Amino acid sequence: QSLGADALATGHYARLKHEDGTVKLLQAVDKSKDQSFFLSSTPAAALRSAVFPLGSLTKAQVRQIAREARLPSAEKRESMGLCFVGKRKFSRFISAYVPEGEGA
Repeated sequence: QSLGADALATGHYARLKHEDGTVKLLQAVDKSKDQSFFLSSTPAAALRSAVFPLGSLTKAQVRQIAREARLPSAEKRESMGLCFVGKRKFSRFISAYVPEGEGA
């Protein structure tokens, strides 16, 4: 909103239901790609301005749309990484936030 935008669209697989002034986070249609659990700690105020256009589509449908639009990502291999980590080594990234110790 500080940038003058009405909403922020992301590529997350989740859906939203706006009802009676509230917003509910719902699972994506494609259960194998669903990211609603990851987003469940997002404050409702932030979700009110969010749009998840992929949430009502399967991965196959998204790939087909990308092919039709001739996007390079249409044939890109599947990524299971954390998008906010980027091209860093995960162990180095996480060690900056979680101290080493024995597991439970």
